[in-house]
Amino acid sequence: MLTLILTAVALVILAGAMDWAATSTRTTYRYDQYGRAVAAAEGDTEKVIAQVKNDFVNGGLAVVNANLSSYSQLTPTPADSAYWSDWEFNDASGHTGRTFVQYQNATNYMVLGSAYAGLKGFVTPITVVSDARQINDPQNVVGAVYQQVQLAQIPIFQFLMYTTGDMEISCGQPFYITGRVHSNGELYVEPDNLLTFESSVDAVGDILFQRDPLDTRGPPAGSVVYQIQPQSHSDVLNLPIGTNNTPSAVREIIEPPPAGESPASPMGQLRYYNQVDMVLIVSNASVTAESGSFNNFATAVPADQVALFVSTNSSFTDNRESKVVQPVDVDIGALTAWSATNTTVRTALGGRDVSSIYVLDRRNLGAGQLGAVRVENGLQLPPPRTHRFHRRPALRLGQL
Repeated sequence: MLTLILTAVALVILAGAMDWAATSTRTTYRYDQYGRAVAAAEGDTEKVIAQVKNDFVNGGLAVVNANLSSYSQLTPTPADSAYWSDWEFNDASGHTGRTFVQYQNATNYMVLGSAYAGLKGFVTPITVVSDARQINDPQNVVGAVYQQVQLAQIPIFQFLMYTTGDMEISCGQPFYITGRVHSNGELYVEPDNLLTFESSVDAVGDILFQRDPLDTRGPPAGSVVYQIQPQSHSDVLNLPIGTNNTPSAVREIIEPPPAGESPASPMGQLRYYNQVDMVLIVSNASVTAESGSFNNFATAVPADQVALFVSTNSSFTDNRESKVVQPVDVDIGALTAWSATNTTVRTALGGRDVSSIYVLDRRNLGAGQLGAVRVENGLQLPPPRTHRFHRRPALRLGQL
């Protein structure tokens, strides 16, 4: 009798242990399968975000807005990998083969975070949600992922130095760079004295302590100090020059417009020439000035007034180029004082100060000479035009 009782107890214990083991196995499997499902859903959202970012960087918000319906149809497929052949995705509303994509048609000017902390930009949020499950999974485990992307446009003047291609930074005297530096290519740091970066430095390529390969001088003789750890292989920051963001295309924003181009055209709206309050036109014989495109360049400034703040009489030698520089010298203090009292451009501007100028140098200089614009006496600057700030060129980036 005792043997039967002990056997029964042993069987009960064995059954409990087997049930516990089975339950533990199912729980472990479910946990592992949930992790796979979440990873699959994340892969779905990342596929959408990658396409959104590519469209935004190359075409801007207009292209993103036009492609919203196509984003919702993006999911991982067997064409991407055979692994996805038994996975099903839906938009969290029961629509299979779909991803939830919500575009908030509003742009807010705000402080950015992440790698762009300290910058402000025009931010448009996009929300992406995906549910994923493995079709042949016996427990039918579903994983869900929610991501929000900020599409940001950063006014370029928040950078002290920015290039669309490679950048070289050299100095013959101790030099302190106080603002942000970004290169869309390689960054060659090649000082011949002490060079100090007091803010962030990043490049899409490498940050190299050496000369550019085309520079035949010897190795840099100076030293460099980074107050903030520099970042190589960072995201591309493109200027919105259509789909062609080559250096030559981007350069167009600083060039005067060709004959017949409307200031209201996509490129015309980006040109500095069309953004300023006053244009200075320098020739070999004279320096003239006129109001900007805001009133179709209709207001002329008398020559004797232009001479109060512009001079072309000085020169200096550029030892690196072995050429004589013939600068257009602009006295900012004198310009500010003139702007406060003149009755020409100030009147055309509705009684406010001149806050921006464009120098159009049309001089024919000889071989061995270089043109340049040199500003001086900048202790007293003209008042800023903050309410026109949004018209300035802005960099495009996708920020997670």
